[in-house]
Amino acid sequence: MRYLEFVSCVSVGIALHCGVAHAQPATPTVQVGTDIQVGTDIHSPLTVDAPLNKTIPPGVPVFKGIPPPGQLSGPLSGVGNYLSDHGVHVGIMADDFFLHEIQTGRVPNMSMNSGDIKYSITLDLDRILDIPNTTLNIDETQYILSHHAFGFVFYSNSYFFPGAGGYNTTMLSRLSLESNFLDHHLDVEVGRINPIFSFMQPTFCGLCFNGTQARNADFPGPDAQAWGGRVAYHLNPSDTVQVGAFENDLYIFQHTNGWDFSTKHATGYIVAANYVHRTSFFDDAKPIRLEIGAFHNSAQYTDPVLNTDGTSQFQNPFGKPLVHLGGYTGVYTQVRKVVWSQAGALGNPFAENLALYGAVFVTPGAGVSYPVEIEAGTELANFIPNHPLWTIGAGVHYAEVGLQKAQAEQQIRVLIGGPNVKTPRNMISPLVDVFFPVTPFAFGQAFAEYYINQDSSYIPAPTPPKNGWFVGFRVTVDIGKALGLSAGGLPF
Repeated sequence: MRYLEFVSCVSVGIALHCGVAHAQPATPTVQVGTDIQVGTDIHSPLTVDAPLNKTIPPGVPVFKGIPPPGQLSGPLSGVGNYLSDHGVHVGIMADDFFLHEIQTGRVPNMSMNSGDIKYSITLDLDRILDIPNTTLNIDETQYILSHHAFGFVFYSNSYFFPGAGGYNTTMLSRLSLESNFLDHHLDVEVGRINPIFSFMQPTFCGLCFNGTQARNADFPGPDAQAWGGRVAYHLNPSDTVQVGAFENDLYIFQHTNGWDFSTKHATGYIVAANYVHRTSFFDDAKPIRLEIGAFHNSAQYTDPVLNTDGTSQFQNPFGKPLVHLGGYTGVYTQVRKVVWSQAGALGNPFAENLALYGAVFVTPGAGVSYPVEIEAGTELANFIPNHPLWTIGAGVHYAEVGLQKAQAEQQIRVLIGGPNVKTPRNMISPLVDVFFPVTPFAFGQAFAEYYINQDSSYIPAPTPPKNGWFVGFRVTVDIGKALGLSAGGLPF
């Protein structure tokens, strides 16, 4: 498994970035390139995209949790305002997940809990050192309240299960320099960063999670990072092209706390590129979000079943396993389209609306364990009057098991005394979820999925995993906002 943790990417207005509050001074004016996002992570973002240089019109609900400069609210607002006035923006975000397998998995009726606190410091180097349009970003994650968090993935033993918890008690999540040029049209970031938030973006639905990021692209865990850089160019307010290159080094987050800056354990490189088109309720009553991209992971991989002479690794254990030297190359597309919105939706990002979404990820090649992955569904947002952001969703997640992977599972099953039955190659997971605000600085999310035709994704099993329900609940609290250290919060 490439990573064993949930990501917490909660963005509210300008102030939050990927689960950590980057508290920038903000007014109802939306700055260049900003996404007004309220949502989750791998399991969520409910996004309201704002175009470049737009101002929220009069009468539209605004983010009451995002005060003008010098007006942070909370017991430590004096400290927050002082730091912000001197170019230091801090954030603290807490997440907790509870997950339970009712029927499914290798060992049904198992539960886990995993929590973390994410700290961030963003230094405005323009204000501090007169380096224009440049920030130094430092994020750190601390794992807390862990119960079965690491081992639960082996009980689940499913490709669909994204994992939870971390290998260490703390993890450096980001250490980078970020600058923009050409009147804010060109963004450049270098350092220890994570491609997961820029490519195959997890912001198209409340339960969007693709295993392609982890299994084929080898992106680091969402709370981890690697050496790399990305360049994004905003062609216009709606269209952006982006390219990035990153070190492939699983050792960093599997065996260190992220502060090991050596490259001696790198197994290759990852390159990715995408095109993103997005409109918003500010200029379209039925906005759309589209991402088209590709990636290449240069790390070689071993065929699941074949030796170099064409024999089976399990029937001929003394043979030499076949190694595919070319790595993984894949393409993908994701789209989210509002197909209905209430009257007067234009200019109101919190209008009641119904959206459809879909995604396809394809990684061709010999011996690829999961060559095709598809997500599709619908979400109804802002359906409770005067209570924005309440969202319910339903969808389905599909993944194809590669031929060699299916053969390998069948042969392993026979070797360890199990039945000689084929592994289904079509894994399906219908799912439902609800996202709801709790306070101006906290929200909850509950979800349920039904796993069908799972493979034994991580460890051999004498029998295939059972079909059945998998449920979870998440709560996120913006501690920085509650204390008055940072801006952010929810719009009510």
